Amino acid sequence: MEEAFGFQLAGGEFFEDLSRYGTTPVYLELMKELLPPDWSVSRKDVWLQALPPAAEFAVQGFKIHVSVTPQLAGTAMRRVVPVCVESGVPFKAAADPALLGMLNGKRFGRGGSGKFMTIYPPDVDTFTRLAAEIHRRTSDLEGPYILSDRRYADSRCLFYRYGGFRSVQRLRVDGTRELCIVAPDGSLVPDQRLPYFQLPEWVEDPFGGAGEVEDEEPGLLGGRFRIEEAISFSNSGGVYRAVDTRTGEPVVLKEARPLTNVWNRHGLFLDSVVLLSREHAVLERLRHVPCLPRPVALFQEWEHWFLAESFAEGVPLTSFRARDEVILTSYIDDPERIRRFCSMFHSLATQLLDAVQAIHASGVIIGDLSPNNVLVDPDTLRVTLIDLEGAQCVDDDEAMNEFSRVWATPGFRSEARGSAGRLAASDDFFALGMVLHGLVLPVESFFELNPQASRDRFIDRFVAAGLPVQVREVVAALRTGRADLARDVLETWSPPS
Repeated sequence: MEEAFGFQLAGGEFFEDLSRYGTTPVYLELMKELLPPDWSVSRKDVWLQALPPAAEFAVQGFKIHVSVTPQLAGTAMRRVVPVCVESGVPFKAAADPALLGMLNGKRFGRGGSGKFMTIYPPDVDTFTRLAAEIHRRTSDLEGPYILSDRRYADSRCLFYRYGGFRSVQRLRVDGTRELCIVAPDGSLVPDQRLPYFQLPEWVEDPFGGAGEVEDEEPGLLGGRFRIEEAISFSNSGGVYRAVDTRTGEPVVLKEARPLTNVWNRHGLFLDSVVLLSREHAVLERLRHVPCLPRPVALFQEWEHWFLAESFAEGVPLTSFRARDEVILTSYIDDPERIRRFCSMFHSLATQLLDAVQAIHASGVIIGDLSPNNVLVDPDTLRVTLIDLEGAQCVDDDEAMNEFSRVWATPGFRSEARGSAGRLAASDDFFALGMVLHGLVLPVESFFELNPQASRDRFIDRFVAAGLPVQVREVVAALRTGRADLARDVLETWSPPS
């Protein structure tokens, strides 16, 4: 998914390279204002590249990276560009605020995220001198930690790594190409953007790299949680299975890296840490609802924050519905398969409707309900709802309401979503209808391309082939916000188990 993510931004209907993404001129105009007239600026992929006259890149070396959020990008550029100009050193910067937000976003690849500017000193002496001067001018700025890099001194926005300056590539056996650097013997070595700092074996760190946290021996997080395994990773942090050593109970740890996945509109600033804290508050509010994880602890470890939740058995509904015993499409002519499907559908639909209405009764609208946020235990069919950081609470202010309105998964948001200025129960019911639609046929995202298309069209074909009409009635009732009708159908329909 990380590889495909960037190809979805340039247009709504086709996968396209980010070089086709239309940028705003704000960074370009500022860069031209700060550069002498004999410097050139050109667009390259997601970057604006600035070159002095007769510029020549070394093949490779130490790069300096400046990491800031879009709110500080203009300030950083005004302070850093003059340093590059004084030394005649080429650099590049993210092409516009939206692209910088993408580079810091949750779904961007961890090995390449966080960079606003990249500076290319021609040698180690220039590198160390520029790093010190840029640090002096940017000591009050901060940005997300660049995982592939090492932090310079005590800076919160300045990082460095060793890598290629010019594009040196070699052909892989599968026909793709990989970026490389050149070893002292002339051989090519992959120039990897890893989610941790690593120098080539023949290169020494000019600054020594003392005090780096990645070399420390791992211990208990928060003084009590022992990580057993990683469940998943995103640019905003990992999700881990752990054990609470105080109770012996299994827990899930959700990690948040500061200043990633930033939202800043109408005076509301949110990042992964704020959203994690918000999820903790929502779970505390809904502690009595049985279909949700129980919050255990919210704590800081180093610069990251972690939310510990009770562990729920299950797999994401996206994975569950892909199991052979669940898939209906290829077996619609098998009465036994239809019987088992209907029994499963009835159980999941009833549990999910119960859960959504219990959450609503506590003054919370889920907002982002999709198969990604539903866990199903394959053995018991017990459901658990997760990831409520975008939920809307009854006492939220207008700025938070706006965030909740747009925090949704494509294919699970109605055309009328939030039309009254805030989310309504009907928005969750629509999403629930589409979640259940996906159990029959997972084509929800295609309706984003054509919202006016009939959402009954596919299920009607299944009903005509033998699927009980009650499945269609439940899905249709929820999509139109008639939860009472959906419940009536579920209560009067008893598919054989």
